[in-house]
Amino acid sequence: MTTTESSGQLTLGIRVQHGTHGVGRVMADLGETVLARFGERIESVLRIDLRIETSLEAAIEDGSAGDSRDALLRGQALAIQSVNDQWGVFSRSRVQLLPHQLWVCHRVNGQWPFRWLVADDVGLGKTIECGLVLMPLIASGRVKRLLVLAPAKLVPQWQERMRQMFDIRLQAYAKDVDTDRLDFWGTANMVVASIHTLRDDRRGARARLLDAEPWDAVIVDEAHHLNADERLGGTLAYSLLSDMETRRRINSLLLFSGTPHRGKDFGFLALMRLVRPDLFDPDREAGPQMADLSKAMIRNNKSMATDLKGDRLFTKVTVSSREYVFAEAEKRFYDTLSSFIIDGRAYAATFDGRAQSARMLLLITLQKLAARLDRGDPQRARQASRTSIRAVRQGACGIDGLLDGRRRRGSGHPCRARRSDRDDGAYPPHRRRD
Repeated sequence: MTTTESSGQLTLGIRVQHGTHGVGRVMADLGETVLARFGERIESVLRIDLRIETSLEAAIEDGSAGDSRDALLRGQALAIQSVNDQWGVFSRSRVQLLPHQLWVCHRVNGQWPFRWLVADDVGLGKTIECGLVLMPLIASGRVKRLLVLAPAKLVPQWQERMRQMFDIRLQAYAKDVDTDRLDFWGTANMVVASIHTLRDDRRGARARLLDAEPWDAVIVDEAHHLNADERLGGTLAYSLLSDMETRRRINSLLLFSGTPHRGKDFGFLALMRLVRPDLFDPDREAGPQMADLSKAMIRNNKSMATDLKGDRLFTKVTVSSREYVFAEAEKRFYDTLSSFIIDGRAYAATFDGRAQSARMLLLITLQKLAARLDRGDPQRARQASRTSIRAVRQGACGIDGLLDGRRRRGSGHPCRARRSDRDDGAYPPHRRRD
């Protein structure tokens, strides 16, 4: 659709669009005003308020035709709205529904039991999608025992939103009511719990959960925490879900994560194996398995999300590339810190448990310090470099020396080395304290 401001004389009968009167046809072009017929009415309107409607043939010919998916999305949105207006199919939910949320509900509930990973972009309403999936299943009696696992800080949010939006009342798990004497899992059928709490078996919580009756449906939020590493194996949270699967405690499984693939195929395929062990295996080649993703993963992105009128919800993201060149001081700092981190990771890998975690935490902190380097101001760059390098030296000494923990005992503490010993710019050697 084009404006009429830059157009010449409007042709008699050409289709035009007006913001108030809708679509009409030109009867006479009077210059600043245009006489047009809108339905049964003839109106005199300002020329600048009109837009020329381009015919489909002309749009195809000059390449200005829009994306056909827009028309499809708008048609689906109008169909959903029409059905709801007539029969109130979705009237129990107390939220403004969106087409992509209903699409997730349709896909997941298309078979029973279901096994899906929903990997929608952040902000597309996974809680609403979950409620839409659960509502008909709870109403029909298919889901009588429901377990929602989420990070601890999100447990109250899940409990509140399920109750307010869908009248689904979840009981929050608490340590003090889950003991050997109190049969919590035998009496609670709709539970929301912190996966980080249940993964720890020091109080027997994990064992009691694994011994409980099977769950009709298990929902896991922030499922990327169910991580598995090729060398170190699965996290405690991952092994908890894996053990529940092994003991056949999960009938239907629904995972939510905006970032399921975090750069490592092994971890992603290990996550997908929880969903569909018949399709995915992290020990097999990744490429051929990706063809089966559509059978187990649903993904909606913000660029295609619309409301029930078919209008886009989010402004299209404009991406541009910019090139930066390190100043000499920045490059020297970057190279030094990179070498430190590489050597430090190798050294940290020789430890186990909390000792390894402490050293890795320091390295991550140093990486973030480097990322905050302001390249636009050389003076601030030099200041940030000096501050970060001091942090490197202090931190390295505090954790017994990441660069070289195998130095002989008699060398003395490295942080007390004379300045003349460090003139080459390298970090001082360190030794490990027993």
